[in-house]
Amino acid sequence: MQKGNLVVLLESITIASACSKVLRKRFLQPDIIDLTSTGGYTCNNIYSKKAIMWLLRMEETDCVKLKHVRNGGEYKVPELPHFSVDGHCPETL
Repeated sequence: MQKGNLVVLLESITIASACSKVLRKRFLQPDIIDLTSTGGYTCNNIYSKKAIMWLLRMEETDCVKLKHVRNGGEYKVPELPHFSVDGHCPETL
């Protein structure tokens, strides 16, 4: 429940937000706003090889076709147009 001087379940909804809070509380210097990757974040097709390998394995084991960054792009959530998901199966939606 308590990690990095942070009460995770009370202060964060997702693992990503918990990690971000730990980063800000424990590792960033005062008055630092953010750390941006070298190439920035907009219009990048940066993805994890492990994530793609996992998605390809899921396609094999579940006998489905998943939409991901290497076969047509990530799926944009219609209700939240600024968000996309790594792997999407239109058959199960």
